[in-house]
Amino acid sequence: MLTLVLDVWLGVADRYHFHWQLPWPEVMARYLMIWAAMLAVSSGVARRDHIGLTGFLMMLPFQLRRARRDYAGSVCIRCLHD
Repeated sequence: MLTLVLDVWLGVADRYHFHWQLPWPEVMARYLMIWAAMLAVSSGVARRDHIGLTGFLMMLPFQLRRARRDYAGSVCIRCLHD
């Protein structure tokens, strides 16, 4: 994330202060954001956590949450197997 912040800062300084017109800071920022999003998704999958569903799922009874988790796992395995 620090690399992304520094890259965006360099792009702003480049464009508005130095007028260098460097072509790579914008492209690098785009790839770093995509990379960070992919890391966040893989972290959520590894923890079986989803930012939008956690609150809703915690309202369900424990047995229903376990059944939903097992069903989702079996669907993922079937999709990956095919």
